[in-house]
Amino acid sequence: MSKSGLLALLAAPILLASAAAAEPPPLAAYAALPAAQDPRLSPDGKKLAMISPMKDAPVLVVKWLDEVKKPTVLGTGSLLPDWFHWKTSSRLIASVRFTTKFDGTQPIEETRMVFLDADGGNGVPVRVNKELPGPGTTVYGNIGNKIPQFQDQIVDLLPDDPDHLLMAVTPESDYLHPQVLSVDVNSGRPRLVQRERPDVVSFMTDDAGVVRLAQKVGRVAWNEKQRHFSYEVRDSAESDWRMIFEREADSRPRFAPLGFVPGQPNQLYVLTDGDQGRLVARSFDVTQRSFGAVLAEDSRCDVETLYIDYRLIGFNIPCRSDGLHYLDQAREHDRAAISRALKTDLVRVLDRTKDGTRSLIVSHPQPSAPASFWLLDRSSGKPELSPLGEAYPGVPADQIAEVKLVSYPARDGVAIPALLTLPLGAGQGPIGFVVLPHGGPTAHDRVQFDWMAQFLISRGYGVLQPQFRGSSGYGVEFQQAGYQQWGLLMQDDITDGTRWLISQKLADPKRICIVGASFGGYAALMGVVKEPDLYACAAAFAPVTDLESLVQRLKIFAFKDINIPHIQGTDQSFDATSPADNADKIRVPVLLMHGRQDFTVPVDHTEEMERALKRNHKPVEAIYLDKADHYFATGSDRLAWLGALERFLARPLSAKAD
Repeated sequence: MSKSGLLALLAAPILLASAAAAEPPPLAAYAALPAAQDPRLSPDGKKLAMISPMKDAPVLVVKWLDEVKKPTVLGTGSLLPDWFHWKTSSRLIASVRFTTKFDGTQPIEETRMVFLDADGGNGVPVRVNKELPGPGTTVYGNIGNKIPQFQDQIVDLLPDDPDHLLMAVTPESDYLHPQVLSVDVNSGRPRLVQRERPDVVSFMTDDAGVVRLAQKVGRVAWNEKQRHFSYEVRDSAESDWRMIFEREADSRPRFAPLGFVPGQPNQLYVLTDGDQGRLVARSFDVTQRSFGAVLAEDSRCDVETLYIDYRLIGFNIPCRSDGLHYLDQAREHDRAAISRALKTDLVRVLDRTKDGTRSLIVSHPQPSAPASFWLLDRSSGKPELSPLGEAYPGVPADQIAEVKLVSYPARDGVAIPALLTLPLGAGQGPIGFVVLPHGGPTAHDRVQFDWMAQFLISRGYGVLQPQFRGSSGYGVEFQQAGYQQWGLLMQDDITDGTRWLISQKLADPKRICIVGASFGGYAALMGVVKEPDLYACAAAFAPVTDLESLVQRLKIFAFKDINIPHIQGTDQSFDATSPADNADKIRVPVLLMHGRQDFTVPVDHTEEMERALKRNHKPVEAIYLDKADHYFATGSDRLAWLGALERFLARPLSAKAD
């Protein structure tokens, strides 16, 4: 296998950091979908599968590493690939998603699972209706007029069984509490392994593939409005279930089982709250019902988990450059060796063949740079590290600005984490800035490559990404502080971050715009509602604009009694916190964009906001994308947004602006 052959697998060779180029990359380089998303090495190490763009949409592609053979493109038309796994070296499992209508009116996303060969043959869909044509076995039942929304829930890939996997399915009598079926990946034929149980919403297997843990979500006996979480285990498939942990919703400590410890049937890996209120990784003895050693922790941020093929492989502490830790020593050995070779600690081992002869590697020359992919090959006896390509070949590493983790004080004294990025070559003195709140709101930004933020930076703007209260990743108390605070405390945290930029003389107070998507779009609009003189403009992609409408829509989904109270308190009015009801307070230009296939935030929100702004004679530009969803699924969606954003921001953020 030659290096030149490997380089041809993706669009371009590796480009490492060098002197900064005079001109930034074109808009299309940032708008492009990743050339390789979630690449995976086949178990025999001879094939590489990935989700790649083709004709503006993501498709599943399989490439051969050791022979000259045309890649297999597993296109799905309007059905977009969501994820895939190698079942064997010749058989793949893939999930596809699409948008449909709930009750004929409300757009929602649905998923289906497909089994197929690496060359595209012998495709067998697992389906409930006629969305996927061709042969297949109906696994899910049709519940009246309700078809289960998600039909791709894997419990265990059963790596030692080449013909079967375990899948969570919903019986006809229910739509929330699953059964577990063993499904033949060649024919699609199912066999019942575990029946549904009262209040159980998920099951977990041990390393032998035996269903041994159940998560229950029920009601507190003394308070029917309060959800109760509990976890049960059993010693074998024939044993009785017993409770090992229970708690009420939103209470501490949190308890998230991650998997049974291989070879130790009574030990679990779990995430739970540590002494500082951050999620830590620990062991848990299911017999003694007691926590064991702390495996990973940091007082500043929550520990994150690393999985491969539904098996826990390690932990990551995102607020530390050395926070990656693999449980498997062989994988850790590969990571350390490649880190030395590439002179960067930012290395992960995605896949490793059982015999250790080949490993698939991802690396970053700096934390905020796009990923580069490599193949470590020991098959000849001498290790050879060969580049496979890059996720964003059009954005070289030397054009990536450093993302800094900072914090600023909120008005009540609480320290708010944030990501601060200044453009390359930025001199002294205040510059034009974009405040970019994230979506969710239960989410958080990372220092890794962010195509939207780095695009804005490449155009000469500074970017602040505030991690306001309500964000995940900083402990349960920080997250819960944002409940029922849409447009209130969360918005104040964003405002305080903007004022901090001004106080630090980083941002020109006359040249700051607020931009966001989803909840971030809501925050952008509420920013110019509550602070009409602070921002020069606001831009929102797929924003929530009517909180009452949002809450009403949530009522059609499962766990509405848990999710709605996170947004609305008892008798809480949304009159002052819905942007569409307060358009008269806005004094600056507004850009709106929304996809008509958005199942998360229906396009009605933007249409209502546009009407309200025009009714109040406010400057607004509204753009509707007929085929776009909520998640920038195609390159054309990204291109439309970045193009409109570039034009819109040019005047208010120009150095010549008044």
